[in-house]
This record gives sequence, C-alpha cells and structure tokens, in this order.
Amino acid sequence: MNTGSPTCPGCASPLGPAPVARCPQCRLPLLGADAAALWRVTLTLASLDAQRQSLLLHRDHLLAGLRARQDLPDPPPHAPYVPPTGREVSGPSAQTVLLVLGGLLVGIAALVFTVVSWGRLDLGVKALILAAVTVCALLAPLPLRRRGLTATAETAAALGLSLVLLDWYATRAVGLVALDRIDAAGYWAAATVLTAAGAAAYGAAVRLRGPLPAALLLLQLPCLLAALAIDASPTGLAVACLATALLDLALTARVTAPVYATAQVYAAAGWALLGGLPAGGRLVDAATFADARPSCLPLALLAGLGLAVALSPALPVPLLATEPRTVAAAVAGAALLTGVGGSLRFALPTDWIAAGYAIPGALLALACVLALTAAQPRHDSAWLGLLCLAGATLVLAQLSCLPALVTAYFGPAARWGSTWFGWDATHAAWALAPVPFALPWLLVAVLGAAAARCARTGRRPAARQLSGAALAIAAPVVLLLPAVLQLPLRAGAAWAVLLAAGATAALVRRPDGPAAALVLVAPSTVAAVLRAGADRPTTIAVWSVLAVLAALLAATLPVRWASAPAVAAVLALAVVAVTAGTTAGLAPHQYAFAVLAVTALSVPAATRRGGLGLAVELSGYALTPLALVLTAGHPDASSLLLTVAGLLALGVAALRPDSRRLAGPAAAALLILASWVRLVLAEVTAPEPYTVSVAVAALTIGHLRRRREPSAPSWTTYGPGLGTALLPSLLATWTDPHWPRPLLLGAFALALTVFGARRLLRAPLVLGAGTLLLVACHELAPLVVQVLDVLPRWLPLAAAGLLLLVLGATYEQRLRDARRAREGLRRMA
Repeated sequence: MNTGSPTCPGCASPLGPAPVARCPQCRLPLLGADAAALWRVTLTLASLDAQRQSLLLHRDHLLAGLRARQDLPDPPPHAPYVPPTGREVSGPSAQTVLLVLGGLLVGIAALVFTVVSWGRLDLGVKALILAAVTVCALLAPLPLRRRGLTATAETAAALGLSLVLLDWYATRAVGLVALDRIDAAGYWAAATVLTAAGAAAYGAAVRLRGPLPAALLLLQLPCLLAALAIDASPTGLAVACLATALLDLALTARVTAPVYATAQVYAAAGWALLGGLPAGGRLVDAATFADARPSCLPLALLAGLGLAVALSPALPVPLLATEPRTVAAAVAGAALLTGVGGSLRFALPTDWIAAGYAIPGALLALACVLALTAAQPRHDSAWLGLLCLAGATLVLAQLSCLPALVTAYFGPAARWGSTWFGWDATHAAWALAPVPFALPWLLVAVLGAAAARCARTGRRPAARQLSGAALAIAAPVVLLLPAVLQLPLRAGAAWAVLLAAGATAALVRRPDGPAAALVLVAPSTVAAVLRAGADRPTTIAVWSVLAVLAALLAATLPVRWASAPAVAAVLALAVVAVTAGTTAGLAPHQYAFAVLAVTALSVPAATRRGGLGLAVELSGYALTPLALVLTAGHPDASSLLLTVAGLLALGVAALRPDSRRLAGPAAAALLILASWVRLVLAEVTAPEPYTVSVAVAALTIGHLRRRREPSAPSWTTYGPGLGTALLPSLLATWTDPHWPRPLLLGAFALALTVFGARRLLRAPLVLGAGTLLLVACHELAPLVVQVLDVLPRWLPLAAAGLLLLVLGATYEQRLRDARRAREGLRRMA
C-alpha cells in the first residue's frame, strides 16, 4: 500500500501532504462532489492494479514450478478429484434419530413384555427382572458421560424413566402390598408426583438435561388425576386445572433454561383458560345464585393467577408477540368482572343486569386510571391490560341500552306526521326506562375522572381528549332527561331548546371555546327539531327560536364556521312561514308570499357580514321555487309572486353592482314569466300589442346605457327587451294555424341574427338564431309528419342510426367546432 504523498489524478504530479484546492501543475480542481468521486474512482483503480500485479506474480511463480518438472516422468494415475456433495443430514442429527428410535423400540418391547408376558413369571422373577432392567437403565448414563457419549446417556436416562413408569404399572397389576385396591386415578396421581420428583433429582445428580422436561411434563397430571380420584364436580375439575397452572407458574420461576420456562408459561396459560372459561360459562348460564356460587372459586383463582403473572417481576418470558403482563392482566380482569357481575345479577332486577357488569367495570377502570397516572407508576402494562378490559366491559354494557336510547331520541320524529298530516303515530316512542339512561353516565363519569386526573398530573393533551369524549357521550344523553321523567313531548322540546340556547349563549360570549357548548349545539338542535312536531304551536315556537339562535351564531362565529348556521337560519324562517300560515288557516298560495318574504329578508342580510353573502343569498334564492310551487293551481297568485320576485331581482341589480350580471337577466325572466301568466289569464291570443311597447321601452333604455357604457354586456342591455319581444310571440306561433305571425317573426329573427353577427353582439345573435330555428321547425313540422306517414316505419330508425354513426365518427371534429363557436360567442359583447 502506498503511504506517500498523493498525486494529482489528472497529471500524476505530487500534491504534498496538505490538502489543496487545485493542482499546482495542471490547475485541476480537487474539491467538491465531482472531485471526491474522481478521487474514489482513482483509488479503486489503483487498488485493482495492485491486485492484478500480485496475481500476475503468483501466476508466474506457479508456471515456473510446472515448467521445471517438464522432463520428469508422469505421476501414477489416480481417481479424478470429485468435490463432496452436499449432505442432507448432519452427523449429530442422524445420531439423534438413531438413539430416539432405539430408545422407543426398547421401551415398546418392555411395555409388551410387561403387559403380555408378565403373567407367565412368578413374583420373584418379576421383581428381579424389573429391578435389574430399571437399575441398569438408570445407572448406564454414568459411564457413558465419562466417555463423552452424552446423547447416548440421555437416551438411556429416558429409557430408565419410562421403565420406572412401567414399574409403577406392574406393581399395581400384581397387587403388591394391596396397591390394586387403590383407585387408579389416585394411584397414578401419587405415582406421577413421585416419579417427577425422582426424575428432577436424578437429572441433577447425573447432570443430564432430559429428566427435567420429563419431570415437568409429569407434573401436569397429578392435580387433574387427584380431582378425578375424588370424583370431583366440574367446579373441582376447574380448580384442579387452575392449581396445575399455579404449579406451572411456580416452577417457571425455578427453571433457568428459557425454553423450559417458555413451555411452562404456555402450559400455565392453557390450564388457566381450560379451568376458567367453562367456569365463567356456567356462571353466566346459572339460573340461581346457588347454581352460580361454585363457579366463583375457579374465577377467583383465575383472577389471582392473572394478577400474579401481571405483577410478578420473575416472569420475563414473552407470550407470543405481545406483552405477557397486559394479556395476563386482561384475563384477570375478565375473570374478576365475570365473577362479580355474574353474582350481582341475581341481586338486581332483570333490566339492571347490564349495570351489574358496568358498575364493577367502572370501579376497576377508575383504579387503573389512578395507578397509571401515579407519580412513579409500576407495572404499566398490567394496569393497561386491566383498563382495556374494564373499558371493553363498559362499552359492551352501553350496547345493551343503545337501541332504547336511539328509539327515545329519534322516536318523536313520527309525531310530525300526526301533527301536520294526520298520520297515525301511536308507535312513536318517547318514554325511557331509568337503566338505559343511567348506564352511559357511568362511562361519562369514568372519562371525566380520568380527564381530571390527567389534568392534575400535567397530561394536558390526554385530558382534553378524554374531556371531549365525555362531552360527546353526555350531550345527547342529557337531552333524554324528560323522557326518563316521562314528561310531555312539548316539555322535551322546551328542554332541548333551552340547552341549545345555553350552548349558543356560551359560544356568542366566547366564539373560540368552550368545547362543551360546541359539542352540545348540534345534538340539542337536532333533538329540538325532532320534538317540534308535538303540536303546531310548539313547531312554530321551536323553529322561531332556532332561527334566532342560528342567526346569532352566524353573526358571532368565525366566517369558516358561520355558513352552516346562516343557511340554517334562512331555512328555519321558511319553515316558520309555512307552519304559521298553515296554522292560521291560510291556503298554500297565500302563505307562499311569506316564504318569498324570507327571500326578501335574506338578500339585504347577505351584505351584513363578508364571506357569508353567497351562502345566505343562495339559500334565500332556493326558497323562490318553493314559493312558486305553493302557488300551483292559482295563476293569479303565480303572476303576482313572479312580479314581486322580479322586482326583488331588479332591486338587487340596482343596489349591488357585483350581482348585476346575474340579477338583471333573472329579473327580466321573472317579469316576462309574470306577464305571460297574466296574458294567459286574460285569454289573450295576440300578445304583441302588450309586449312590443314594453320591449321597445326596454331596448331604448338598454341602448342608452350602452352608449354611456360601451363595455356593458348585451345580455344586460338588450336581453330583457329582446326576450320580451320574441318569446311570447314564439309561444303564440306554435298554437297559431295561420302564416303571417311565423313569417313576420322569422323575418324579424333573421334580421336580428344578422345584426348581432355584424355588430358582434351575443344577445341578439343567440336570441335571433334560436327564434329563427324554432320558427323553422314549426314550419317544417307538418311536412315532416306527412313524410313520416309515407315512408316505411324502419326508415326513420335507420336514418337516426346512421346519423349517430356519423356523429360518433366525427366526434372530435364536432368538439373542436363547438369550442371555436364558444370562443367566438365569448369574444362578442
């Protein structure tokens, strides 16, 4: 490796030990990203050159050695070199298979000998054979270990322990010391305990690993066998399973090997669930407390086991991929709440059964919150598991009362049909039992206490989230208080309006807070609307108050939040107008003007606060079609309403220049419609004497304005006059069987089209061309009908199909033509 001074990568001149910005010889830049990349490439190439030189020297050395032996005789032939193939089984694996298989075969042979051939020998021979074989198998590992045959020693030890079990079987089979009189389950319970203890001691004495797992495996049986020996009930069997789980946990703390400790944790979890789940099921299904009482002991043991695992520092073994303390704590909490809730349900009325589980869940949740928010919390994961279980219990309890709450909240909406339309509303529910009303407050209390605790301990974000959740639950529930007290629906509407007014007052006083008011406004408003159908005076009063409250919010809240209450205020006033008119006995065409009055009020109100004008104005305009529908069947009222609406639009166009472009044509259209309706009422068949004078006046005013303001659009200046002149005559043309009116109207439309094209005015061009096209269609209609009577029925269909094919084939060209036409119209005035 060259450790001297570096050289320039461009000219190879030495650079010296100190870094320089440029080469002193060739002035090559040596700093920057590109220069650093060049240095790396140069150094890599230098390393490759050095490696190549080394390989070339080694090659020359080997070649020289082979050339030196060119004249020597050839070496004797030998087998070609064959590289070893990959082994599929390692040596230790093959040894293990052989040893395990051999041990199993010997064990099976011993079993067959004991069971089949045992009765052919006398007592002494039997004892001698069993003792000799067992002792030999148990002593064999000692010399095997000294010679380093550990695997063989493990096999011999396993064989010896299996022979011990056969000895137990044989001893009882021959009735030695009257052992055959003992119950089989009790005998084997004692045998497994003694064998497990002996295996553990034997493994420690001979320093082998195999006896310990065998002892742990045997210890899974004594408790269950003992329960079977005393003919225990299902509760006793559950206690036996839980005792086995407790024994496994106790052994876990004594076992040092992680694999054995993990296996014990798994075994303990399995035994605990095997004993606890059936007990919990029996407790839930029990009909009396006497039937449920035996299940409390297994559940108490399961809860104790779970808490022991969750709170014990001596169990660091992971359970699957989750934290074992959290899972164990959740299991303990489930057992605890199942036992307490299942017992309390026998002391409570039927409809309070859910509360029997929710109340202990709430208390447990509060205890967990206090523990988790302590100054130096210990066992966070355990308390978190208990909190999750308690929260799940509370939520499940809420689900039991949710249908009753939803029915009580939305049920009053059916009263609208009976109050205003005479529908049957006997199914409308309003009364609410105390239990569904009380259960949500347990959850609210827990969330509120947790929020207060978090705020006291400095956890402000968590406190805000918990407070918001509590308020979101409490807001709709508090509205159901009149239903619990079984007050009239009118009182329920008053209660909802009162809460909405209080929340609105809080928001008006502080537009940026408090959260409680903001959360309460929406559910209280909805509840007031649903209950407003109690009777007609209540409907009018509720909607009037809601309109005032919405207007206050629209005037106070920030602009981004004020659009919704502003639109709600306009719509509420419309509802008040309709309901008040109906209650007063007015016909729809009469109170339609009250609806139009709301539109008239919304237009000036839209200019009061910037940013809300468009929402308020559009909501007011949307009421005009409703008012027009209410006047259906009464042309006099329709004509008057259209006239008033047109005058309002003219007022908007005059007072608000920003809306003049839309308000002007709208005013003209409304006034023209009003005149048409009036002409129809007068049974006028020749509208020209009435419309031409008005059209001439409108065109004169528009022309004068355009002379004063040349940039004014033609739709504003000429559109109203031309529409007044053309449209009534066009409608009359379609019902006129004579030819003078179509001829004169077509000639006028043609002249108007030419005028608009020459002066580049959009309104005359569009209105003239449209009128001319419709007049032409009117004139061609009889001819088309005659031709269709002559032609075969299939020919029009074929022509239509060909037309569609042509249009589809030239679709892109038609789009380009339409764009050019649109751009041409856009350039016109």
